[in-house]
Amino acid sequence: MPKKTFIPQQWEECSDENYTPANNSSLKDDNSNDVERIVSLIEQNSTDIAPSYEEWVRLGFALVDGYGENGRGYFLRLSSLHAGCTTEAAESQYDKCLRSGNSGVTISTFFHLAKQAGISISLPDGNMGIWQNGNLRGCVDRQNDAEISKLPNCQCGNMEKSEENGVSNIQIAKYPFIQSGKTDISDKWIIGEDELPLFPEEVYTHLPPFLDRVVRSAISPTDKDMLLIGAISVLSSTLSQVMGVYDERIVYPNLYLFVSADAGMGKGTLTLCRELVEPINAELRNISRQKQEDSENNKEKDIPMRTLIIPANSSASAFIKTLADNGGVGLLFETEGDTLSQTLKSDYGNYSDTLRKAYHHEPVSLCRRKDREHLEIDCPKLSVVLAGTPGQVRNLIPDSENGLFSRFMFFNVRFEKGIRDVFAVTDSRQSKTEAFRLLGEQYKELMGKIHREASAYEVSIPPLLHGHFMDHYNQLNDECCEAIDNRMQGVVRRNGLMAFRIMMVLTIVRHMTDDIYHPMDEGQHLKLECSDEDYHTALTMTETLLYHSAYMYRLLEKPATRTSESIRNDRREILYSMLPDSFTKQEYLSVVRQLEYSESTCNKWIDRYVAENRLRHCGHSKYEKVLT
Repeated sequence: MPKKTFIPQQWEECSDENYTPANNSSLKDDNSNDVERIVSLIEQNSTDIAPSYEEWVRLGFALVDGYGENGRGYFLRLSSLHAGCTTEAAESQYDKCLRSGNSGVTISTFFHLAKQAGISISLPDGNMGIWQNGNLRGCVDRQNDAEISKLPNCQCGNMEKSEENGVSNIQIAKYPFIQSGKTDISDKWIIGEDELPLFPEEVYTHLPPFLDRVVRSAISPTDKDMLLIGAISVLSSTLSQVMGVYDERIVYPNLYLFVSADAGMGKGTLTLCRELVEPINAELRNISRQKQEDSENNKEKDIPMRTLIIPANSSASAFIKTLADNGGVGLLFETEGDTLSQTLKSDYGNYSDTLRKAYHHEPVSLCRRKDREHLEIDCPKLSVVLAGTPGQVRNLIPDSENGLFSRFMFFNVRFEKGIRDVFAVTDSRQSKTEAFRLLGEQYKELMGKIHREASAYEVSIPPLLHGHFMDHYNQLNDECCEAIDNRMQGVVRRNGLMAFRIMMVLTIVRHMTDDIYHPMDEGQHLKLECSDEDYHTALTMTETLLYHSAYMYRLLEKPATRTSESIRNDRREILYSMLPDSFTKQEYLSVVRQLEYSESTCNKWIDRYVAENRLRHCGHSKYEKVLT
């Protein structure tokens, strides 16, 4: 079956703007009339469909994706409606978009911006193809009010799917996740707290049903993100029978999360996530108490008290013993990060090495000569969820070279002025506490299916996505090392593992609510494949979180190493000083080679010089210094 060509009329009611076209040549042939018609409508209405700078840049990338050089005319016509934009500025911006290569922005962004601005992208006769009222014609059961759960060709998931020889052929926009519109890598990754991104809305489009219920009570986008990543991290502690193979090793879904926020900024939302596993924790403790009571009658000794949630203020020996009693499974949960950091600094409580080892399921042991006690946990499966102020992060992780740093996902809550209505709900039965308590009971019931169905689950990524995963992380690694520091490589590498672990959680939580039941013989693994939607969701989340880790990395840098940005600026100044008053692009590159600088980096610097009004683009590949 041939690949399906992007048709704007089919996309109109689809919420995702980042659809990847099957191929640009066919797209151009099929949609040039539509684009011309829509551009003419925009001109007739004198509508600026890209009023912000970021939208204007994305518009350029969209037209480059669909038409290459031939899209320049459309961009100039649309830019003439953009406030304060000159023809020269539009020409320059389109040149930048052409040089930038694969930005991840596709032609569908053009249709999205037009529709967002109130321009009709329907055909004149109103024909909407297979789409009708936002639903697939012929695929909706109106009587039962059934909803479509999966769009054709994954048009709302940045994916195009076709069936060739019975095998899915998936094309994904290479880097569709964070579209900042910035062309300089350092500008992209070295950002302030107020620029840190939230999860794109597309993350919430295809969540597993249970997680969808979890985030419904959010009162803001930030609150929604905290609930989602907090819930995923907390639930990861309960999935000890779920595994996967990553980097030739067996790994489990366990995650480490630190939510950083100033006092009073709502990080207490995480306490609600704890309620999701509290029924499981309570059941373990009740069973242990009953066994201890029975042992007293039978005069048995040393019946352990099993518990899922382990207190952070435990001594090192108590922490390891509790973890051992739980079969290596546990959740360290604290809403005040100082509770853990103070414990780790004490003589009796330093189990920092245990946390580092447990992240990779490496054996941990305890040996006490006094009691002749020896404990060894072959494969710990520990999850950690913490919250605290930025200062508490530093107390726990003194600098970015600390081994704990790269093991944590960081989510930094931006400052938002204002006080929310604390009396919006006055009935305890309608409180979030009660709602999450009920969700916890539901999750405990769903876990029952998992335990009855199979003793172990093995999650994998579809082979067709392996190449995309590696390309994605190679690109992120190159960017972060160039923009920040080579030591960011460790952070990026573990970010990939975090993505895989989130995929495992999403896959198994989705499976919990499936009607299909696969009873397995004892000892057999039930193999599950991560869906396209869960793959995309996990990668989108972890790339967003990588921006937060990069911010925290720079915050925790030692003073002696906080020089990467200044060094880069010094090199830019040296290059600028060596340029003649007027020069061509080839002469510019000749100076770059003379200095032995990276050509790819310096190609972006020349645009930065222009943006800073230090250079003027005065013709094809010709520049001159702006003399003051």
